[in-house]
Amino acid sequence: MANNVSENVSMNPAREHDGYDELLKSIRDRFSSFANSDTKRMLYTTDGTKDLYDILLRSIPEEARQHYNCNTCRHFVNKYGGLVVIDQTTGAQSPVMWDPDVASDFFKPAVMEIWKTVHRAKVNGVFATSQIELGHATTGPWNHMAVNAPEYIRYTRRADSVNERIAAVSENRRLLAQSLAKYSLDVIRAALNLIQSGQIAGASIIKANAEWFYNIATQYQEKNLNKHNFLWAMAATAPTGYCHINSNLFGTMLEDIANGMSADDVKAKYEVKAAPDKYQRSVAAPSSGAIREAEKRFAELGLENSLKRRYALLEEIQTIWVPEPEKEPEKKTGIFSDIVPKDAKVNPTIAASGDDLSPTPITWEKFRSTVLTTGKVKKIEFRISGLYKYPFAAILTAVDMDAPPIVLWDKPDERNPYSWYTYSEGNYPSDWSIDNKRWVPVTAISETPNLWSNFLRNENDRGVIFILEGCKDRAAIAGVTGMLGLFATNCRKDIYEFRSVLEAYGKTHAPEDPDKATACGILLQDNPGRVSGYHRIRVTTDLGTTVYNIDRWD
Repeated sequence: MANNVSENVSMNPAREHDGYDELLKSIRDRFSSFANSDTKRMLYTTDGTKDLYDILLRSIPEEARQHYNCNTCRHFVNKYGGLVVIDQTTGAQSPVMWDPDVASDFFKPAVMEIWKTVHRAKVNGVFATSQIELGHATTGPWNHMAVNAPEYIRYTRRADSVNERIAAVSENRRLLAQSLAKYSLDVIRAALNLIQSGQIAGASIIKANAEWFYNIATQYQEKNLNKHNFLWAMAATAPTGYCHINSNLFGTMLEDIANGMSADDVKAKYEVKAAPDKYQRSVAAPSSGAIREAEKRFAELGLENSLKRRYALLEEIQTIWVPEPEKEPEKKTGIFSDIVPKDAKVNPTIAASGDDLSPTPITWEKFRSTVLTTGKVKKIEFRISGLYKYPFAAILTAVDMDAPPIVLWDKPDERNPYSWYTYSEGNYPSDWSIDNKRWVPVTAISETPNLWSNFLRNENDRGVIFILEGCKDRAAIAGVTGMLGLFATNCRKDIYEFRSVLEAYGKTHAPEDPDKATACGILLQDNPGRVSGYHRIRVTTDLGTTVYNIDRWD
């Protein structure tokens, strides 16, 4: 590149064969091969790479140094030339800008020296930027070294600022290293085995975090692993909260196992802490300062209207089963049309009501894959008894469908503003406008809204809701508040720090239109301890009636 105050390379015939244009192209090509929207590889900064441009100038012939002494290119090389990617298997680092194999003979020594310097430099952080272009490709008539930053490494909103991203990954790495030093692989393995046993209620909350940490701890034992770089790579790509092991629910289990607590005691202690009415729920009222900060942040994100929720309607939700519409009987004409002739075909009467049929035990997964998919199910009814509490649930959605997403699985390019709530202790049928001791028509079966977007993370269990005819939350209709269903576990992560404010808001507000709700019913979850033994349903097909008792998920 020509000096900013001298002629452009292309204007100087003496320099046109140096391969400068090829160098610019090789920088762009190599960078885009690592940093692109398909691979989404994280980039990392390194120590001791602030004077790389001096290496370039020292490595080219002396008579050309003044020609290439460009302040714009110097700024680019010294600021971005030290960026690397990290192999997540070995921890090895690779410079993202420099490829000696494709450099011209003129620039090859310089590119090789820079590559060596960056390759052995020490990684000191994750890279993030607010810029679309790194460097300046052109200034006036001159061409410079520059690349375009892919969207996934750009942080332009105040809530996702560059400095916050860099600091968060640095803290993640510190906490991850701390946990790896604190817990042995045997302790981590024992915890994962307990979680995967299927015997602990609420274990799905931490299952993904446990599997992630176990895999890291196992790989961390490899002899040839660059542990320093490996920790940076894991910290930069970790799901939100996964590195905070010493302060989360999974860390509590690890601590108990490390202290020699029995499996039964570990289970009992965990289930108390993981209870839905306690897990990640704020009990203390927020401070006035927290409220002011929350108002400011919500205004910046445009989330004021996102807090307004209403009860969903049946025709709005996604369903995996709905009953067949009843066919209207053929209208007969004639004055003797009501007389049944002796040769008329009479359908056999199905006398069984379901109360005198022994229920067939079945799992939800088997019921879905066999009864719902292979049989022509005309009607499903749910057996209700006033003696028991049921996990009733209601599906909610946004009042303003154009408001920015607030729930985790709702994305700007794939809108899904639906959520649901349930009561941790369950409710009696009369609490949800359902008569006792009868078979209630199921108007639809719907997966929980997080699954509509294939969103399944540690906070969210798989679940289905049997939508029941006439089912409405009577407490909500009576004006009771607290059913807004927005918690730290199901809301976007950039408002997590304001969970106490969100919790307080939810206690004093309620969804709109509870009397119009038509998407309420009984919840069935993939979670030990939360599947009631009274999910008894009566299924009617062309062949007759069968009663099933769904006693577990799978």
